[in-house]
Amino acid sequence: MLGSCHGGHSSREYLEFKVLSRSVPLAYHATGEGDRDAVSPHSPDALDVILEQWRRERPDLDASPMGVFGRIARVYALAQRQLRLLLADYELTPATFDVLANLRRSGAPHRKTAGEIASSSLLSTGGTTFRLDRLEQRGLVRRVPAAHDKRIILVELTHDGRALIDEVMAAHLKQEAARLAQVSQQEVTELVNGLRNLERSIVASSTWR
Repeated sequence: MLGSCHGGHSSREYLEFKVLSRSVPLAYHATGEGDRDAVSPHSPDALDVILEQWRRERPDLDASPMGVFGRIARVYALAQRQLRLLLADYELTPATFDVLANLRRSGAPHRKTAGEIASSSLLSTGGTTFRLDRLEQRGLVRRVPAAHDKRIILVELTHDGRALIDEVMAAHLKQEAARLAQVSQQEVTELVNGLRNLERSIVASSTWR
């Protein structure tokens, strides 16, 4: 977690992102010119300033891990902001988008129980039910009894739901490709492999497993 830096007036931005089923808050507390991200990719941004301030104030500490997790948090926040703006055009949220995408990628007949959707979407059962209700009201999904057991209720994509998620997914992937426009394919490959190793390292070091 990024802590406070000394000196001057400060601004703090709280970001939340899900790691497995947990929300991890990250607090940014930057001061000075670094509060405004520089246009040049080689110029220091707010995170660089934070790290430099900690090196100055506590040279006995290795602040480099903060650079890794702070950068991940900043990238995630920027990507989520763009995604929310995109989804708003379709009257969707990241959660309802996730439900539709979950059903679409499951393959024909695009049906799952609410529990299966919750499990693979990392949502609570109650949260999933609320989102399914909203999607059903819009005619994007419907609940149907399972053929082998009428007591089991399945959720399936409607024709309109499939058409919408196909359109949104195409726009989403186009947006993600645009984000990577200034990153080489080699860098993308190295980044994916590095993040995979980082995830394994975090899981291995976790005390809450």
